[in-house]
Amino acid sequence: MESINKKYCERDVISLHSLIQKFNLLIFRLTGVNDIKYQTLPSLALAIYRSNFLENDYNIPKLHGEIYKYI
Repeated sequence: MESINKKYCERDVISLHSLIQKFNLLIFRLTGVNDIKYQTLPSLALAIYRSNFLENDYNIPKLHGEIYKYI
């Protein structure tokens, strides 16, 4: 039984690795953004938006201080 579980886990890791590689390549080809630098999909989406759709002279404001803590 142990070898079946081990084989299942190995195949699972191999297929996940293959899927991640294909996703990375697709994102890079479509957007030019290297998704390795981003830990979450929302941060990747924001990077894609900033690099492909936002004008260079426009900045997205960031909240700081008490309002940031409140939210």
